Amino acid sequence: MLTDIVPVDGGKVCYEWKTYYPIAYYLISIAIGDYFEYNVYAKPDGLEDSILIQNYLYDASMLDYYKEDIDITADLIELFSELFGMYPFNEEKYGHCMAPIGGGMEHQTMTTISSFDFMLVAHELSHMWFGDYVTCGTWQDIWINEGFATYSHLLALEYLNGEFPTSEMLFYHLDQIDYMYDGSIYIPENQFDIDYTREMEVYALTGRIFDWFLSYEKGAVILHMLRYELNDDDMFFTILRTFLSQYPYGNAIGNDFKAVVEEISGKDFTDFFNQWYFGEGYPVYDIQWFQENDTVYIHSVQTTSSPATSLFKMNMDYRLVYSGDESIVRLYQEENEQIHRAYFPETVTKITVDPDEWLLKDIHSIRKEEFPVGTSNPQSDIEQITIYPNPFIDKLFVRLSNNETSAVITLYDTTGQVIRKIKTDRSFLEIDLASFCKGIYFITIASNTEQTTRKLIKQ
Repeated sequence: MLTDIVPVDGGKVCYEWKTYYPIAYYLISIAIGDYFEYNVYAKPDGLEDSILIQNYLYDASMLDYYKEDIDITADLIELFSELFGMYPFNEEKYGHCMAPIGGGMEHQTMTTISSFDFMLVAHELSHMWFGDYVTCGTWQDIWINEGFATYSHLLALEYLNGEFPTSEMLFYHLDQIDYMYDGSIYIPENQFDIDYTREMEVYALTGRIFDWFLSYEKGAVILHMLRYELNDDDMFFTILRTFLSQYPYGNAIGNDFKAVVEEISGKDFTDFFNQWYFGEGYPVYDIQWFQENDTVYIHSVQTTSSPATSLFKMNMDYRLVYSGDESIVRLYQEENEQIHRAYFPETVTKITVDPDEWLLKDIHSIRKEEFPVGTSNPQSDIEQITIYPNPFIDKLFVRLSNNETSAVITLYDTTGQVIRKIKTDRSFLEIDLASFCKGIYFITIASNTEQTTRKLIKQ
């Protein structure tokens, strides 16, 4: 707060400012200019007095251009105070100071900002809770600042504009998922092995800390997925408020947040954080499905975009479409290759995966099979040999043509050496290849009337 303006020699004045709150050293900023001041006020529920929003603009023309965008700050303070708890610096103020920088910087109670885009204003304001009120305990846990702020501006769109967050919104375009194929949100210690006195290396470190795709976007999407896993918005926001209240005007790390999640939910989130926070990449799915009578079979094969994390144990929604209506079933995958069986008496015509775009994932393929997955005597009208999945992980499924009653299946390595031969009189076969090493193989299927050879890839 500006407490005094004191005349000094030479016809100049000294401006004296004071804060009554603890402050992280990197959140202090000084900007000097011939500013134009414009003030508005927020009135969050539960606060007797209003909160000053003090804006320093280049000149009056900036107000003509940005007034509506600046005024929305009051709505944002009131919203975030409801979702996260009261604005933590309410006895002083909030505000913006324009400066020729890129984007914005959440200097405590007075964000330095280049322009007043809605999402930028919301993002920087939310840092007053996540980053300023509770600051990351180490730069390795910058997610406490940037992941939460990125998700907060999506919450602002949801609650003020009615735009519910989806993974597509989080990535702006799903093609950006390619930039998240490896690297963890948590910054490993070996990426901090630098000499802080050397400017170039400090700059490189800063670049890793503020990685847009990992610290910001993926950091936001795991909060969205946590909200999905909890499946209870009241609990989700209780967790956020509890976390903030346990580390007020102090520091916290990712595991501190995990502890609060587990305390409030009563569930173990070790797998979730090991996969999504400390782990790398995202799951990739190949899915086949079939319905027999009142049972839907969903054969899900999960590979991953990064070898650093080989499995994502996770729930996922499947939308079953039938007779002009639809129903959602939520299934938990705990192995790379899994067959789900769901009771469903209606005739399913289509299945979509993660229909509401909650999850970070890539659906490589989804198709309907004309036989029940996992059964040994299927009825099918397809007149060709089917081998799937390819690439495979542990199991390979082979279906022969309808007119075949026996066949010899031979597997070779890349040198041509036979490594397995199977004689079968079944039209459908499940082959366990878990003992095979990762790599390229060939399979030949020979029957009385036909022979085919295919290349296989084990992941």
